[in-house]
Amino acid sequence: MHSRFIKTTAISFDVDGTLWDFEGAMRSALGESLKALNQHDPLAGGKLNVEKITEARKDIYQQMRGHITDLNTLREESISRVLQNAGRPNPTLASLLAQVYFSHKEKIRALFHNVLFTLRQLAPYCHLGLLSNGNSYAAALDITDLIEFEVFSQNHGGIEKPDPRIFEITAMKAGGPISQLLHVGDLFEVDVLGTLDSGAQSIWLNRNSGEQVTSPVNQIPTLAELPGLLGIPQAAFSQHRKKGPRG
Repeated sequence: MHSRFIKTTAISFDVDGTLWDFEGAMRSALGESLKALNQHDPLAGGKLNVEKITEARKDIYQQMRGHITDLNTLREESISRVLQNAGRPNPTLASLLAQVYFSHKEKIRALFHNVLFTLRQLAPYCHLGLLSNGNSYAAALDITDLIEFEVFSQNHGGIEKPDPRIFEITAMKAGGPISQLLHVGDLFEVDVLGTLDSGAQSIWLNRNSGEQVTSPVNQIPTLAELPGLLGIPQAAFSQHRKKGPRG
């Protein structure tokens, strides 16, 4: 369902799963950690796999949800927990494996197709920013020249989407009224529902056309459709039009 937005002065983008393939990078990085584990402790390596580490991380996340202020520490704790559950507790090894994970993940942060083109197309017209429950910052994705504001849950006491408060914080960072903030993300429950209570606008990036919801929402199958939905010509970014003042 498409509808024209009356006025949008700022757009916040979810990051993981919207701008880049976090899931693929995460699984690849955990695979590297498991290779390192097999070198240091083959017995533990024989008992663990990517799924077990991922589930441990999900369990800890749910226990701490709304209060997470350091996602890297959470990742290391999840690795430490699976080692303990495997009967091979080793905090030093857990720290090493976490560093292997972080190092590998940093090397494979590639934007999805059309993301950079779309951001460049939108930048002359809107203030662009990031709003994420994760910790993939603009600098890591090499888009600092296009991003004007960043809001990450871990930097705001763990308040996270879909809590309306994080959208209110984002509107303040963007420098305009929340009614003129548009949020774009790939998870309906996380990226869309919170905007309904906050007063912000939203678009669901629904790359899986088979996944539908009963309530009418604005949705697009690819970010490349966003400029057109906002009435911005495809090659408009080459004209270098100036953005209006915030507020």
